[in-house]
Amino acid sequence: MIKNLVFDLGSVILKDTPRIVLDQLDLNPEERRSINEFFSSRTVWRDLNLGLTDLESSVMAFNFVE
Repeated sequence: MIKNLVFDLGSVILKDTPRIVLDQLDLNPEERRSINEFFSSRTVWRDLNLGLTDLESSVMAFNFVE
C-alpha cells in the first residue's frame, strides 16, 4: 500500500529560477544585474531549491528582514 506520494513540480509546472523571478519585476538593467549577481553569489537559492533550508531561514540569510 502506498503511504506517501511526493510530487516534484520544480521546473516542470512551476518555474522559479532567479531569472524568471526578475523578469516579473519592473527593473532597470543595472538593478537587474545587481540583484542577479546578489542571488548567484550565494548558496541560499540553491539550498532552498534543494530543500536543505526553509523559506524563513533563506529570507533571513538575505537580510531582507531585520
